[in-house]
Amino acid sequence: MIDLSRTRVALLAEIEAPTSGGPRYDITDPEVLNADACVELRGHSRGALFRPLKVTLSERFAAVPRLVLIRDLLMPLRHALGNAAKHGNGRDRTKAIMVELVMTAKGALITVTDEGDGFEVGSLVERLHQHETYFVNHGDGFRNFHRASSTVTWEDGGRTILLCFRPAFADRSTPWMKTPTSTPRSVGRSIRHGSGRASPRTCPSSVLGKRSSRPAMPT
Repeated sequence: MIDLSRTRVALLAEIEAPTSGGPRYDITDPEVLNADACVELRGHSRGALFRPLKVTLSERFAAVPRLVLIRDLLMPLRHALGNAAKHGNGRDRTKAIMVELVMTAKGALITVTDEGDGFEVGSLVERLHQHETYFVNHGDGFRNFHRASSTVTWEDGGRTILLCFRPAFADRSTPWMKTPTSTPRSVGRSIRHGSGRASPRTCPSSVLGKRSSRPAMPT
């Protein structure tokens, strides 16, 4: 659901992430699947970034019903990465897309930042609420964000989208995260050989505070 009143600080508090400092990991580290973790990825295409993120998030939230995970986390993330590459960076492969991922026992906060000029978020969301069309695809991307149960908002003049995912049963005492036995090999392959060569990096401390039958999976 789109909620422009929500801020990075508030969303971090919602998943009970620390406000400063904290564990930082490479996305290929097995601890990412179970511990409180912060990861940063940098790439130039949706595919190069989405592949390792999809594997990690699917493993991390393995207990979440598949359709829920796709609708509320993976599909919005795929749209966000696609928008950053297509609309934000104008398909310019010299421009980067930065992804910051913070995960705790309560959920995940993912931010996607492009190097574009940004856009007027408020007016487009208002047009969505008024059932008006905008952009060449009639605003389907924004409607998909609004249908998801995850909280969606923007900062930095529309250059950064924030997706906050909290499983409905995150407050239960029963552990719901998968305990890894080894690093998922598909994550390593995606990082090393993915188109666009997404580069894993550790998170800057600013990510933890204000930063001026299975259904088919999205790919």
